[in-house]
Amino acid sequence: MSPNFQVPHRSCPVCNARSVEFAREWRNFHKHREWSEADPDLRLLLGRCSECSMVYVTNTDEVDMSNTKYIHHIPKREPKPQDSPRLDYHRAQIDMLSKFIGPVGRVMDYGAGYCSFLRAAQEKGYEVEGINPVIHASEWAGRVLGINVHAVFGVDFQPERQYDLVVSDMTFEHLVNPREDMQKVWEILTDNGFAYIEVPNWQTIKRVTKGTDVLKDPMHYNYFTPHTLADLARRVGFTVLKKAPVVARTPSARIIKSVVNPMGYGTCSVLLAK
Repeated sequence: MSPNFQVPHRSCPVCNARSVEFAREWRNFHKHREWSEADPDLRLLLGRCSECSMVYVTNTDEVDMSNTKYIHHIPKREPKPQDSPRLDYHRAQIDMLSKFIGPVGRVMDYGAGYCSFLRAAQEKGYEVEGINPVIHASEWAGRVLGINVHAVFGVDFQPERQYDLVVSDMTFEHLVNPREDMQKVWEILTDNGFAYIEVPNWQTIKRVTKGTDVLKDPMHYNYFTPHTLADLARRVGFTVLKKAPVVARTPSARIIKSVVNPMGYGTCSVLLAK
């Protein structure tokens, strides 16, 4: 154990245990200059839960994990409607998910960003909405795309109706209490609803080949594997239908993912049923 690693201020976000071993200390987030300049002394102290193996930031006494800095964030360049580098990937996602929810339904993106997934789902004919606490992004979605995105944090959202599908793409790694948010996903789903959660993978093949620092990000507080993500979902009552289902834009990507995903080194995602 690192000599400066003590009893964590934050309990495990999956199982709530406080028995943890040192995993990594990160400083100097040069790839994220905007956040680094705002907090040049930032360090993240990562621990691995001795009970469930979840890796997470433990030093909440030093780190502002409220995510309130997101609320008024404005990008240096406002996106254009055609700017969507992941749109093809999200089209593949909704093609896979439509086999479970059918051709008609209400879809919620829990952490919608600039609505790449919602655009793909809308193209498919679904009724779509999003949640995104970033005011600029939420207003942009309505003004430019005509998509209703609620400018709130997920746990504060009160829907008028429930959803047949909730998707969260690259959001749960940012949350101070992902178990509370997973519970919220459960609550806003219909009784026969489905959820699809995708996050960065702590044991990605890139980490194996390039080292742990390839994952270093000042705004990531939870480092899931397919196992710990599925564990979190089960603890709030979900049935895990699939861990890391293969979603790919190209035939070559499908071949690669069909090999690395079952090994746990590819996409970190879960397909869930309520």
